[in-house]
Amino acid sequence: MRHLLLTSAGLLLSTATLSAQPPGHHLLGRALSRRPADSRAEQPRTPASAATWAWVPDFPTDLLPPATAPSDSEPPLADESTRIVDPAILPVVHAAEEKQAPLPTPEIVPSETSPLLEGPGCCGPWVCGPPGRLWVAAEYLLWWTKGAPNPVPLLTTNPPTSTSDGILGYPDVTILFGGQNLDSEPFSGGRFSAGWWLNREQTLGAQGIFFFLGQRTQHLFVGSDAYPVLARPFFSVHEVPELITNNGELSQIIALPGFQTGSFAARASQSLWGAEGNALCNLCCGCKHRLDVLAGFRYLDLEEDFRMLESGTFADTVPVPDLAGRRFIGIDNFATDNEFYGGQVGLAGEYRFNRWYLQLVGKIAFGVMQQEIDITGSQTLIAPNGTTLVSPGNLLALPTNIGNHRRDVFAVVPEVNVNVGYQVTDHVRVMAGYSFLYLSNVVRPGDQIDRNIDVSWIPNFGVSQPPISNRPTVPFKESDFWAQGLNFGLELRW
Repeated sequence: MRHLLLTSAGLLLSTATLSAQPPGHHLLGRALSRRPADSRAEQPRTPASAATWAWVPDFPTDLLPPATAPSDSEPPLADESTRIVDPAILPVVHAAEEKQAPLPTPEIVPSETSPLLEGPGCCGPWVCGPPGRLWVAAEYLLWWTKGAPNPVPLLTTNPPTSTSDGILGYPDVTILFGGQNLDSEPFSGGRFSAGWWLNREQTLGAQGIFFFLGQRTQHLFVGSDAYPVLARPFFSVHEVPELITNNGELSQIIALPGFQTGSFAARASQSLWGAEGNALCNLCCGCKHRLDVLAGFRYLDLEEDFRMLESGTFADTVPVPDLAGRRFIGIDNFATDNEFYGGQVGLAGEYRFNRWYLQLVGKIAFGVMQQEIDITGSQTLIAPNGTTLVSPGNLLALPTNIGNHRRDVFAVVPEVNVNVGYQVTDHVRVMAGYSFLYLSNVVRPGDQIDRNIDVSWIPNFGVSQPPISNRPTVPFKESDFWAQGLNFGLELRW
């Protein structure tokens, strides 16, 4: 049996032949008609806006209206179990009113490493910077430093026939050593760094850096075989009758024809190392760039040493009989140590172009510079019979300035690094660049030499009068220091 109900205006408009559907199948809001080919064109079509149909298989018969006899114009249905009912009887979901449930949002998990899609470090919006959260780097340093100051004339000579005795102020006296800075030769060293990003997005991290410059030593040696007259000039603040000065200028003789033979040697050494620890926080980043701010603690240690040694042997014809045949060794040593402790801030930026990248780092530290000056000196006389006499002090290092001297001052330490690198793989990068490091308010050995001397403090100098002043002193003269040069390195990332 079949019934056709019109849901709009209560009028019967058309009939439909519906094909059988599988049991349990419900198709709402759409009418299906199957008619013989010869009668399909004769049946009027119901406009889509005029009626809404509901497909309900095996609907209970007690809910249907009374049956009516089929019309002669209505073809039989293919399946008597198929019934068409008024949608008012059942809840019908109209197609126009159907609402689809929103699709679930896929969960996006950032990758630990970034594949080389558009180039290394093309990371998308979730990961900043190049691939890898852990990195270690090693660099070879080829650096130059500011030359060691040596403002004091330390060794002079004159022609053997002259009576100037190496005293400054006479026209035939020549300065052999001192009065200008020592030339700086390149240093070899290393720099090692390691870091870790604390989150997958690489926006919070920490790093540690250690570097060193290997100790470099410069030597000077001058003997009386090349220069028969050798003397160490100074200025006397104590006028004594037995000494003839040139407006206060005097000298200590090392070698003089007919008086003694001897030599002078000088050695200057320098070493620099430091370490730092920083926290990193990303300010901005993109697929090709990143900019981080850093803050942390920095330590630097600059050690220098300047040692002078004179030795000689008195001739048997020396005018002072007690000195005949004696050997002498005199040592003056000036060592400095500058230790910096301070906090630092800075910026680190990187720009990537395919596999190439440019890295810029600028840092500045503020803190305390612990200045230390250590002065030692001695003079040893060795008699022909082997008897030894050791006296404190020699010439520039005397009891008035010998000892360890310390003080703390404020200092600033800026640094700039520029690197150009190449991303070999996601885990390997090579780099080359330039670095510049500056230290303010340091003490250096040559600046701590006071050539104003009370001769009464000099051992075995032949002066009987007591000293009248505490000269030489410790001037604590400050200067600055810089180190700069090239670096070549390898970086590994995971």
